[in-house]
Amino acid sequence: PFHLAVTHLLSPTHQGRFMALFRHPIERMVSLFYHLQKKSWEAQGGVYQPDLDGVDIETWLERGEFEDNGNFLVTRLAGKSDQDSIDKDDLEIAK
Repeated sequence: PFHLAVTHLLSPTHQGRFMALFRHPIERMVSLFYHLQKKSWEAQGGVYQPDLDGVDIETWLERGEFEDNGNFLVTRLAGKSDQDSIDKDDLEIAK
């Protein structure tokens, strides 16, 4: 993975810089809902969810049928996989 390669490229004498853009969490979830509902051309990748046709966003949120990987960046920077849980120690590593 990319984050492991970076650890070999950077050192105290060869420092790097990092920039990240963050979306508002509510806007991100609204975007995810419409992405899952409307991307019929991505049916094979498991992105398109035809069962969301006719479902409003409130119902979808109440069902809890979504995965929120809101800590994607912390997970990657801490060197963990998507299946690993993260905690405050991981946040400090990511900083």
